[in-house]
Amino acid sequence: KITNIRIINDYDIIFVFRGHNAAVLCVQFDDRKIVSGSYDKTIKVSNKLLKLVENSFVLSNKGILPAYQATN
Repeated sequence: KITNIRIINDYDIIFVFRGHNAAVLCVQFDDRKIVSGSYDKTIKVSNKLLKLVENSFVLSNKGILPAYQATN
């Protein structure tokens, strides 16, 4: 199971974000933030530059289901 998010540059791990207690199901990121959803019913908002979790949200019941964005 994947519980860490690894930032990789040219096949070298730059940093590993930890915090989820179950598999990470979805990730969205830009040049500053990483938002991840996990089977542990949490959403984590991480600051990629500061290398820390800024916010954590706990869902009340069914957890996270991955969503896919359709492209035309």
